[in-house]
Amino acid sequence: ADHKKTTVRIHLLQMGLTVVLLFACLTVLAACVTDDDDGTATRLVTIDLESMILSKRMQILVWLPEAIEEGQSYPVLYFLPDGGGSAHTVIHDYQVGEAADARVGQGVIEPMIIVAVSMDRSFGLNSAADVRPVETAGGQVFIEGPYEDYFIEEVIPLIEARFQTKNDRFGRMIGGYSMGGYAALHLAFRHPE
Repeated sequence: ADHKKTTVRIHLLQMGLTVVLLFACLTVLAACVTDDDDGTATRLVTIDLESMILSKRMQILVWLPEAIEEGQSYPVLYFLPDGGGSAHTVIHDYQVGEAADARVGQGVIEPMIIVAVSMDRSFGLNSAADVRPVETAGGQVFIEGPYEDYFIEEVIPLIEARFQTKNDRFGRMIGGYSMGGYAALHLAFRHPE
């Protein structure tokens, strides 16, 4: 009788542990699925690009239109952050996606894909063959490297292969803030296509 009671207790303990683990897993899954109440989690795509040109991992964030229609191609805005910023700065601090959504809702612009591109503190230039930090006399640190090639040869082809984009000069826009603005102008004038 004691053996049966022990066996029953063990089974009940195992069942209780299984229920607790199952509840914990479901809670974690629910948190992942309902990341944002407004649905922005499903519209924001994170890409960790292993750049062959820069020999390092670079992060790109892609803000998708509110409703993607099958067979529809969308213009792309590549947006570059300031010298201390990143792709996260563009999406979360500048809130470029929300601003575009508001203009789409007003009928001012058409829906677009927004690509926030991390560029380190490079000015978007091909300033050296390899990536390396450079300190100024004033103590600021900038990054040299083939960032122009990275953007033109890796970022744009990746985005155009993965998303429903307009793949010509009329479907590609570029902008930026501060250092990112300089990089945007430099890239646009050097590569008008």
